Amino acid sequence: MTDDENTLVFEAKVGRNNNFDDDFSKLKGMTDQGNAYRYDFGIHIHFKDQSKVAFNVFEDGAVSDNHSILINKAWTAYCHERGVSD
Repeated sequence: MTDDENTLVFEAKVGRNNNFDDDFSKLKGMTDQGNAYRYDFGIHIHFKDQSKVAFNVFEDGAVSDNHSILINKAWTAYCHERGVSD
């Protein structure tokens, strides 16, 4: 990793806005290592309400299912530990 390397980019949605096509397209492009930005990771966060949050992690221009599953599980555990649940 170099000092000028782009590491992480976020895209967030709040509430009932469920149109993610443009968000996903941007994150795919920004994490594609063949493009100008070349972010290592992108994270799409959808805040449905206080405890219902969905994460999609992008790496190398695609959704990383493994990373997405891990961050969603970690958020669920965090909420349960603090008594915030569905």
